[in-house]
Amino acid sequence: RQDMEGLVDQFVRADTAPDQSDVAARVKFLVQGHKSFGVTLEATCALVEEVIQAKLASTVHESFAAEEIGDMPGTKKWLQSTTKLPELLTALAEEQPLISTSVSLQDVLTEDEELKLSDFCWELEESMDVENELLATRILQLLGMKR
Repeated sequence: RQDMEGLVDQFVRADTAPDQSDVAARVKFLVQGHKSFGVTLEATCALVEEVIQAKLASTVHESFAAEEIGDMPGTKKWLQSTTKLPELLTALAEEQPLISTSVSLQDVLTEDEELKLSDFCWELEESMDVENELLATRILQLLGMKR
């Protein structure tokens, strides 16, 4: 579990696509080597999903903390990290269909947190900045509020 959590952290913090690919390959290796850890494939896939869902919640919570101190670049950076996690699930599911690509922030946030996040996303959309609008759209999709 600790190895998986560490790799998911590395994936979120990776600044470049090659770095993300490297970490994704290492996660795939852990999933493929499940027997050497004495764990079933099903349990390994469930662990991957659980760790990624937990990381979804923690990145959103980090964005809230950054926003509370007025750190808008930090807030956006944490939200961008949030949007990377479904990409990791998709990459893993391509090789291991038991891993679900269904990710929703609704599964890991309280209703109040969802409202706070959606309000922030609406502000991003109103900023008239293309990058902010794309980020807001991706977060709202994870909240199930946009297609």
